[in-house]
Amino acid sequence: WINNSLSEESNGHIYVYDLNGKAITSLLNKQIKKGINVYNLDTVIPGGIYIIKVVSSKKIYAKKIFINDL
Repeated sequence: WINNSLSEESNGHIYVYDLNGKAITSLLNKQIKKGINVYNLDTVIPGGIYIIKVVSSKKIYAKKIFINDL
């Protein structure tokens, strides 16, 4: 799971990269609601370590995540 919190509604994107910087997928390209938003990544990409980049009109942040295949 990944979550983000926005102070106002914004057009947003979520990108997933491997540890070599190669783009794996784009998970989101739409208007994101104000407040806390939660996205489930387990069903989209296989287990491993990834960098998630969240981009909105006012903020960009990146986070390293680990997805466990069970």
